[in-house]
Amino acid sequence: MQTKHQITQPRTFTDLSSNLPALIAPVLVACLSLGALSAEAARLYRYKNDDNGWVIASSVPNERVKNGFQVVDETGRVIEEVAPQRSPDEAAIYIAELEAKQEREEAIRRINLLYGVEEDITYALSKALDSIDKSLANTQANLRQLRSQRQRLETQAARIERAGSKLSSDLVANISALGSQIENLETEFKPPTSQKDIERHRHARDRALVRELHGIADAAESAE
Repeated sequence: MQTKHQITQPRTFTDLSSNLPALIAPVLVACLSLGALSAEAARLYRYKNDDNGWVIASSVPNERVKNGFQVVDETGRVIEEVAPQRSPDEAAIYIAELEAKQEREEAIRRINLLYGVEEDITYALSKALDSIDKSLANTQANLRQLRSQRQRLETQAARIERAGSKLSSDLVANISALGSQIENLETEFKPPTSQKDIERHRHARDRALVRELHGIADAAESAE
């Protein structure tokens, strides 16, 4: 009996290329996995121990996190640095410095909006002082008018009482209302000197900041 031999045709490049995705995919997955493992292994942490010496490990103990630490690669290169947690005093100082910085930035923005040159501050101060004088004059005029009205009603009430008559509720209410208005105005009233001092101080700070931003030295400094 003759044995039939099956002849296998050699696989062509076309046949191989059609199976490349199936052949390459496992290799890529393996390479990516190894790369991820390598990157994870390269991420190390460096922190200080009780003796103030550096320790490199795969993690940072919980009790050491508050002291800060560094993230390094396998060569010791610092990738990231985590600052220590601030103490209450340090936090208070940091907040104060941050608020001072924000206040200065806000002052600079306001200065740039209000003033083009230093002479604008002189004009603005003059307008502010003039406004205080006008406000004071209006307040004093209102107080004189209210006091006059109250005096008139009180005189009327006294005359009624001397005649033995009873005061009406409207008259009593009006006198009381006028008294409240007068008291409110007197409470809100501030001496013009103090108001003007506040404006002079504020504009002096603005002037100093404008001169600083424009690099203008004081006359005394220039003489030195």
